Amino acid sequence: MPKPRDRARVFGEVADLYDRRRPGYPAAVFDDVLAFVPGARDVLEIGCGTGKATLSLAIRGLRVVAVEPDPDMARVARANTAGRRVAIRVSRFEEWQPKPASADLIFAAQSLHWVDASLALPSCSRALRPRGGLAACWNVARYELMPLRDELDAAYRRFAPEIAGKATGTPVLHHRWRRAIEESRLFGPVDVRTYDWEQTYSAVEYTELLQTHSDHRTLPPARLAELLDAVATIIEGHDDKLRRPYRTELWLSRSTTQ
Repeated sequence: MPKPRDRARVFGEVADLYDRRRPGYPAAVFDDVLAFVPGARDVLEIGCGTGKATLSLAIRGLRVVAVEPDPDMARVARANTAGRRVAIRVSRFEEWQPKPASADLIFAAQSLHWVDASLALPSCSRALRPRGGLAACWNVARYELMPLRDELDAAYRRFAPEIAGKATGTPVLHHRWRRAIEESRLFGPVDVRTYDWEQTYSAVEYTELLQTHSDHRTLPPARLAELLDAVATIIEGHDDKLRRPYRTELWLSRSTTQ
């Protein structure tokens, strides 16, 4: 089974597809983040991907320095945020040296589980100005509520049994991050907020989305193709529509060191 760091490298292979098919985040997430850190001007973003959250922050008037380890993902993020007050830096966050007291907010969207908390949290603390905040969000596909789940499960058991039944949810590493935040003494208790919404996909859209997930991308190519064909056939047999419920989870924590 590939190690998490190996899986983290696969997204750049499909950076444009990732940008086209991965969902964004509800506007209320960013409204709540800005209410948590009123008057925020500067943001340091951990792992910006193709800039979906980055753009949402920038259009609200924030200056963003976004650190992204994959050059292809960074390329798309630069294009998506062109003309905004956004600087994209290509680096692993653990190796980035932010300027002390240079940010009012540290933000991470769909990225914390790829980052070593023991290295990143002290760096985040040093980068924050007094009373600065840490905010992290990600989308959880609520697979248990998705129509066609039983048919899709059968396709996975046949073509990709190693990931069958592993609904996309909050990774275990996210829970470790929350514990690390609260035990670091650099940040206060984590305030957890949730936002429920849904998106409807055609067979083509959904199979393209699946190709952006690391557990699918690390399957043998022939079996991935068979799985995607089976998934597409199921959706096409139901009016070519699949409703996928999501829950976005947001964590908010304030610096305690300044």
